[in-house]
Amino acid sequence: MATNNKRKTTSSSSRGRKKPAKKQAAPIRREVGACVCLVLALLTVLCCFRIDAAILNLLGSVFRGLIGAGFYILPFSFVMSFLILILHDGRPVALRVTCTFLTAALVGSLVQLVGGSFDAPEGWEVVTALWDGGISGTAGGVLSGGLASLLAALISRIGAVIVVIVGMLLSLITSLNMTVASIVTAIKNRPRAEYAEPQREHKDTAQAIVDTVATHHIEHVQRAEQRRVLRERQGQAVRCGEAPCRAELPLRILPAAELELRAGELDMQIDIRQAGM
Repeated sequence: MATNNKRKTTSSSSRGRKKPAKKQAAPIRREVGACVCLVLALLTVLCCFRIDAAILNLLGSVFRGLIGAGFYILPFSFVMSFLILILHDGRPVALRVTCTFLTAALVGSLVQLVGGSFDAPEGWEVVTALWDGGISGTAGGVLSGGLASLLAALISRIGAVIVVIVGMLLSLITSLNMTVASIVTAIKNRPRAEYAEPQREHKDTAQAIVDTVATHHIEHVQRAEQRRVLRERQGQAVRCGEAPCRAELPLRILPAAELELRAGELDMQIDIRQAGM
């Protein structure tokens, strides 16, 4: 019995011990993907120069058959994906890499919508027509051309062009690790040049215009009032027998004190004439 108890104690103590955790190796999937993107970037660049080789011809036909004219954007997409994967620094990269290739596909759709002369047949023959048109350059390929044809059928060609352009811009912004909100915030918080403070106070433009108009109106009213007063005084002087030698008076704006002085002189002359009569 004692032997059995000792064995049970030994087995239970051995079970209670935890196994040391094995050190996990760092994943190399992103680095492998970066190398694949770099190789494909070099191959697609060679395909763009029409170099005759079996692998290059096959690769070019496949890419053209899928995205049409967007094939010429693929080298940039592969290079961008290589940089994203090799410089990830632990950040998520799946969405950014997807957006780089989506940009190339949308370029193919845009080319078909704007300058393509593709007439989609009925039935499943449209897939073959899109494939052949993508290789020959008359369509956007199966993926890009199919998307362009679908959007054009749903929201018209003009609407499809607008949607494709907006999607292309958004995918490009996302692939560059930016968002619309971050761009707006960066524009608002941009550094601005500091200008010197104004040396004198500037009147408000509306206030200056109103003041000028009001001043001219007051001058016009004063001038009219002066003319009326002078005409009345001259008429009284003529009725009293005074020759109208001073009828031609300068028509200018007179200060209030001078106006009262002249009015007083005319009143005095009128009183003298009346007293002599």
